[in-house]
Amino acid sequence: MTITHFLKEAEWNNLIQNEKFEYVEKVSQDRLNDLNIQRCLLLCSTRKDSKIPYDKHQWSQSQKGSLPRHQPVYKKMMIQGVTAHSIRCTNVNNLEFRKDIVHVGNVTYHHYFLTEQGVYREPEEGETKKPRISDDTAVRVRNLLKNGTAQDVYEIAQSEGLQVSKRQCHNQLRHLREPSGSDSGGRVVKKKKKEMTMEQLDLLKTLFPDEVTLYRDDNNALNYEIRIFSSGKIDQTYQVEQTDYQYDGVEEFSYEDQMQDQIDIKQEPIEFIDGVPDYSDSLMHYPKFDLDCL
Repeated sequence: MTITHFLKEAEWNNLIQNEKFEYVEKVSQDRLNDLNIQRCLLLCSTRKDSKIPYDKHQWSQSQKGSLPRHQPVYKKMMIQGVTAHSIRCTNVNNLEFRKDIVHVGNVTYHHYFLTEQGVYREPEEGETKKPRISDDTAVRVRNLLKNGTAQDVYEIAQSEGLQVSKRQCHNQLRHLREPSGSDSGGRVVKKKKKEMTMEQLDLLKTLFPDEVTLYRDDNNALNYEIRIFSSGKIDQTYQVEQTDYQYDGVEEFSYEDQMQDQIDIKQEPIEFIDGVPDYSDSLMHYPKFDLDCL
C-alpha cells in the first residue's frame, strides 16, 4: 500500500485496525533508504517522551535572518476512540520528504513518504539533527548544574559517557529555579553562583537596607538576593559644586565656627568691681576666651 499524502483520521484508524504498521526498535537510515523504492513506510515503535521521535532529520527550524520559521502542524483527531494529534512534518532540507506521527497509548505510529518525484537522501554534514537529551541524562545534568557551569558539567558528562552537547547542557539551566547544593558525584566543580562574604553583604545592607535579603535553601545553605532597580535624574548643580571642592587630605575644624552655627551668642553688659572688669561669669558664656589672654 502506497500513500503519499498526510493521513486523514479515517485512514489512520483503518491502518491501525488492520495492523498495517511494521514494528521497529527505532527508525534507522537503512529503513528510510527503502523510501526510494517503496515511496511510503508504515512503522510503529514503543512510545518515547519526545513528541517527534529522533531519526537524524531536521523537521523544524526557528527563524534566522532570511530563513523562514519552519514548524510541524498539529491536527486534532479521534484515533481508536482516543483524542490524539497527527503531527505533520516536512523536512527542512528536502521539502518532498515528509512524515506524520500519532501517539496512541504506549505506541507511536510513523508514516514516512515522498511526494511527486521526491528522492530520499541521508542528511549531509551540518544537516544532521542531534538527538534529544534523555530524561535520565537531563536529571544528571541539572544536578551537576546546581554546583557548576555548563562547561564544567559538559566535561564531567563526557567523562561519564553521557550523550549530551554543550548547548544541551546550557539549555538545562532554564529548568533550574535557584542553584543549591546537591550530589555532584564526588567531583569538585566551580560555583555557578557568585559568593560574597558577610562583610560585603553587611555593607550592601547599609547602602540598600530594603534590597538585600538573606534566606536558606532546601539544603540549609545560606543564600542572598539583591534587588536594585533604580533610576532617576542627576542633579547637575550639586555635581558641579562637589567638583569645585578640592580636598587636600586635611580637614580644618573650627570650634568657634561650630559654636557660632549652633548657638546665637548675645553680648551681656560687663560688671565692674572697684573699677576693674569682672570676667568670672563671662567665661561661662564665652568658651572661646582663654584666661591667658586677659
